[in-house]
Amino acid sequence: MNILQKRTAFIVTAAFLLAFVFSIVSLSHYKGEEHLFSIQESYQLKKITNGISAPDNNSRDHRLPSGNGPASSSNSGEHVTPFHNLSMDNGAGSQGANKDYETPLALYTVGFFIAAAFVYGLLKKKKWHHSIGHSRVILWSLLGTGLFIRIALIPWVGSHMDASLFKNWASVAANHFSNFYAKSGSDYPPFYIYILFIVGKVGSLPDFQQYFSLLIKIPPILADVITSYLLYRLARKYLAPSFAYLLAIGYLFNPAILVNSTFWGQVDSFFTLLIVLAIVMITEKRIYASAVIFTAAVLMKPQAIIILPILFFELIRLKQVKHFFGIALTAAFTAAAILLPFSIGKVQRGLLIYSHQPLENTRMPLLTPITSLV
Repeated sequence: MNILQKRTAFIVTAAFLLAFVFSIVSLSHYKGEEHLFSIQESYQLKKITNGISAPDNNSRDHRLPSGNGPASSSNSGEHVTPFHNLSMDNGAGSQGANKDYETPLALYTVGFFIAAAFVYGLLKKKKWHHSIGHSRVILWSLLGTGLFIRIALIPWVGSHMDASLFKNWASVAANHFSNFYAKSGSDYPPFYIYILFIVGKVGSLPDFQQYFSLLIKIPPILADVITSYLLYRLARKYLAPSFAYLLAIGYLFNPAILVNSTFWGQVDSFFTLLIVLAIVMITEKRIYASAVIFTAAVLMKPQAIIILPILFFELIRLKQVKHFFGIALTAAFTAAAILLPFSIGKVQRGLLIYSHQPLENTRMPLLTPITSLV
């Protein structure tokens, strides 16, 4: 046990280096040929989209953010049909991809909880202490290990069917940002579309086109790492350093978190990051920054509304009416800033529609068709 205590920094640094090498080797073998759907699912998708062809196994279009491919609307103005009605029985991409990793994942899950229980027992009995002088080395090595393990796994695991939808939206956002909702058929609130816009722009670069499926998972993966750091930072204020490390590790290497972001490419990790960051801002007495982040979270997923009482009770604790008005204005301006680019696109579309109306149909006031679209 004494050896483990003295070599904690060395062990986590070695793990970081191994994860880094693993990620380099894994990416070097990535050929950009990840298929999110089986042949049968692709056929079902083609039928459901009613004429909008799904990518076949020999096509590269589903990986490229092209303005003419399935990742964007057609020239005729048809909307890309959302994939929400597709069956999600397989959980992650194709059935084959699911079965490929279900056994290793089950073993990892069992090992994770055994290790967590063992380490927690040691900490509880105060039998494991590390030198505080190595705290930064340990922290950044752990975070780096979690990051590079995720990157290394991406080429070898499938994706949730929604990953294809996110690729579609990323391409449409990159090419038609202000008219995104008119051309994509998306039912997501607008905040995460900004992230997909960046992904789509990067994925449209020639050197990154073959990595488009990989790039979709990068934002939630980075969110996992940042959230883990924020949890450590928050825990250090109230708990011993060892427990803060355990909390960060417990989140970063949790099988459910790993599957959601790295295996499925879902956006829940990014949503969680916003919530945790907003709470951290409250603990640091930065309530206006917290209001901005909470508003962004609501405009990413409306479920964030259930977290708003945390901010409300903090305002009550401050006992200053001016903060209520300040927070309300901050939230309103934040929401307007996020929504405005998409509203401008709809206004432009409304003006275009109005300008093509016959003279006998122009009795309605000009604002009527615009406001109906906005």
